[in-house]
Amino acid sequence: MRFAMDSTTPATLPTNLAIVGGYVNGAYKWAKADWDRFPGAVQLRINVTGQHGWGNVLDVETGDATPADAPGWYDSVTWIPRPELAVYCNRGNAAAVVAAMGGRDWRLWLATDDGSVPRTFAGRAVDAVQYAADVAPWHADYTAVLNGKWRT
Repeated sequence: MRFAMDSTTPATLPTNLAIVGGYVNGAYKWAKADWDRFPGAVQLRINVTGQHGWGNVLDVETGDATPADAPGWYDSVTWIPRPELAVYCNRGNAAAVVAAMGGRDWRLWLATDDGSVPRTFAGRAVDAVQYAADVAPWHADYTAVLNGKWRT
């Protein structure tokens, strides 16, 4: 199992992370300098709007992209192998995302934020779990990456 952190305030994150998540659009969009702080890290580039062709993770939560946005976003991303694409969602949206994505090969990044780390949810394997949110002192979310075959 590997671990990742993401934050809306990238300057607070430690720079020695192996996997880091940040935002490519929306209110908390990271600047190039923010990404440059993590040159050796796998970078999870989170798209919160569903804008086609952007990011390698789609954020499906209230106020962000919707389950209906997921297939079009997935089909539009061509700069990374499709099995490397992930949809991040909470438990309330997971079943709708799974249904919308149909037979596509994608990764499920589930948010529980209660410390639990389920291995399956909504009838499929879970590839990563955000198990804690807005943890001090980094104001970061913590994720356990469960799928050892996922390049991230």
